[in-house]
Amino acid sequence: MSYCHDCDEGFERGTILCPECGSKLTEEPDGVEMSSGWSNEDPAEDESTDWSIHDSDADTATTDRNWGAEPTGADRNASDPSEPIYHDSSLLDFVITYPFGQGGKPIIISSLLWLGSIFIVPAIFAFGYAYRVGRAVARGDPDLPAFDDWVEIGKDGLILFGLYLLLSIVLTAVMLAFVFVSAVVDDPLLVFSIVGVGLFLMLAASYVSGAVVPVLLGTGSLKKTFSDGRILEFALSVHYLKGVLFFTAFWVGMSIVGNIISIFLILSLVGIILLPLLAIVPAAYATLFTFAMWGYIYNEAAEAGDVTPVEPDAPLTMS
Repeated sequence: MSYCHDCDEGFERGTILCPECGSKLTEEPDGVEMSSGWSNEDPAEDESTDWSIHDSDADTATTDRNWGAEPTGADRNASDPSEPIYHDSSLLDFVITYPFGQGGKPIIISSLLWLGSIFIVPAIFAFGYAYRVGRAVARGDPDLPAFDDWVEIGKDGLILFGLYLLLSIVLTAVMLAFVFVSAVVDDPLLVFSIVGVGLFLMLAASYVSGAVVPVLLGTGSLKKTFSDGRILEFALSVHYLKGVLFFTAFWVGMSIVGNIISIFLILSLVGIILLPLLAIVPAAYATLFTFAMWGYIYNEAAEAGDVTPVEPDAPLTMS
């Protein structure tokens, strides 16, 4: 029998709520005398017991609702703000939409900077913000960083621009050295060997040097990036290989789409006029996409325990 302690009434077994007062009914064995609501028991004790029942039911309901739910990065970080934050969405889903954050304002500003990149200085600021984007993704930020603090953005962009320039000079010098050696050698077999070794070393150096960016996004420091063999270690990881393959597929796909669109635009007079301007936006998007991708790759490697994670309160600027 289902029994209501508030109304002191019994109802048909299986009834859940009291038809009279709406209270939750309890199941009592048949043939057992029901206790009256006017008993000598302490009302405070009854109230305490009743509340404990309801609390237990609420906890059970909460547990049922959350059972099997995968906690998000923010949920995992809520209990301890110092814990690293990791991204929950896939690499493709994240990096495709991430550059369009904040209502598209950053990508518009980046496009304007790339429009004036012929003067170099705007391109430096574009690189500086792109670094900030990658750094934010590496530490687990779900949103784009603000396009403010132009002094720091310019400083980071100048360092990044100088780093790219230095790596390009070194790789070019190595290539020219092998070309010079092969030019002064008369033996064709030796020339072939020198060219083969030079080509292999150039490809290897290019592959390894590409790891500078994700490691720099993770460490936030030039000194840490080029110490303790971090670049080579990351370059030999499966995470970096995944990033290289993803990056290559992205550029191939973007080039195909870009060429198709360019052909259609060239066929019209208006398209010919707009083509240079329309090319700026994809360039800005590709830059933000690339740095966001490498930030995600580093964040993923940190979640796997292969690199040191970026602390949630780590600065976005380069040290």
